Amino acid sequence: MGTTFPNQAQTTRAWQATRLALGLAQDASLTDGELSVFFKHLLVHGLQSHASGWESNLPALRSHLESRLGALRVALRLDYDAVKDSRFDRVQARSTLHSSSFYPRRLIDLALASLASANLAPEICLELQAWSAHDLAAVLHGKRYHVVVFADAVLFQHEFYPLAVDAYVHDALLGAMRTNVVGAHVDWLCPDGSPKRIVFLDADRDRLREADLLSPIRPDSAQFHSLGKNEQSLHQQWSAALPCVQLNPYVPSSLADDKAATLAGWVELGIEVPAFAKLAAGDVEGAWRFLKTHGEVVVKPNQSTEGDGVAYFEFGQDRHAEAFALHLESCWHQGDALAQQRRDGLLFRDSHNGTWHNLSLRLNLAFDGHRYQVESGYAQLAADTSHAASRSLGGRIVSLLEILDGLFPRTDQDGTKISLTTSDWIRLCGQATLAASLFNGLLLLGLDVLLDLDADGRILPVFLEANPRPAGLCHSHLLDTYPDGSCPPSNGVSLRLWDGLDSLM
Repeated sequence: MGTTFPNQAQTTRAWQATRLALGLAQDASLTDGELSVFFKHLLVHGLQSHASGWESNLPALRSHLESRLGALRVALRLDYDAVKDSRFDRVQARSTLHSSSFYPRRLIDLALASLASANLAPEICLELQAWSAHDLAAVLHGKRYHVVVFADAVLFQHEFYPLAVDAYVHDALLGAMRTNVVGAHVDWLCPDGSPKRIVFLDADRDRLREADLLSPIRPDSAQFHSLGKNEQSLHQQWSAALPCVQLNPYVPSSLADDKAATLAGWVELGIEVPAFAKLAAGDVEGAWRFLKTHGEVVVKPNQSTEGDGVAYFEFGQDRHAEAFALHLESCWHQGDALAQQRRDGLLFRDSHNGTWHNLSLRLNLAFDGHRYQVESGYAQLAADTSHAASRSLGGRIVSLLEILDGLFPRTDQDGTKISLTTSDWIRLCGQATLAASLFNGLLLLGLDVLLDLDADGRILPVFLEANPRPAGLCHSHLLDTYPDGSCPPSNGVSLRLWDGLDSLM
């Protein structure tokens, strides 16, 4: 491990990071919950110089953080000079690290989040004492509990925070606090779905807090998000277990999870989609026939999400032949494969460095009790023109405003820039609203849309897939009628969603 951990420099940096993140005075004493933030920053600063290249290997990074946590326990027990600090009691700190089975695991989850991603949500303070209903009522002023059930703990706070803020803002605008949005890991749920531990927004102090509960709370409503690799089976399990209103119940969600069924449903509605073929395991002949017919195709697992397992292939490229066969086999390990004609007729050119990127739009639609509306979104840029637009494939997320001045035809990159007009945007939103109507029962869903060109050279939206657990919520911006910059969008996912929940309640 090299030098002793923690050393004085690491402790000082961790304290300054904690103080700035929580808005504390220089001489403040840390509460139990705030102490967890200090521990997290200490782990991060103790590993940061060694973390390069581990981002893609979270198990290895977790193992190194566990070793650092063990070293911190030793330092506290032996009273190293680096942990002699008047801002916290060392005896208290020692007992904190052994306070519960959840505490060290969650501490490492939070450190992993800091190392793997930019900080897009307030700090989570891990509270030591279990909270009573009276304790919660002093911080959460709503009349009912909306539980966001999750399984992927590392970056969940980035998805949870905008939902909690939107609900708070919605109720504040109404002048009546109705909904307490809380998060609950599947490991924190009783068999009937009641959480015995929650994470929640303390809006008055602009921080997230996490605590055990003296008595489990009964959810009034729920949704499922950040469920990890087993998302569909976990979604089905807990959707059946929770006897309450659900924003994304399993049945309509399972339709959105089935890409081929979604595309077929959209064809019936008259929505523009890529030509597609669902390929059962071993149907190599059908796959080659589809590739030959359409020339350029995209192949992915039919049940994958967020760009997982997506690859492009072009007919006649000998170098693609072996890769095409191998990729099909990889998809078939997960079930049926889906082949789609490539329909991203527009590329994005970055004016800062001249690079070219594939792109897609993510539109978040909410049901307000009467109809679906496009309420927020962002653009996904691919790493280049050879990969799909997904962060998992090296891409990045930008606001819709950032792409408006950089759209060019893929087949004529030296041609005229294409503008997304007001009428284009209105037509796109109208088609998105119609596409969302396929999923009766989902109050929030994300639609992925490609931008193509029709025979007259106008922008043609091509609908790719739907997601009943839309990710990237922390990157979403609330949209006005048209994202032209006249009314800059603000951070957020949906305000109308909570009207839809009110209508169900």
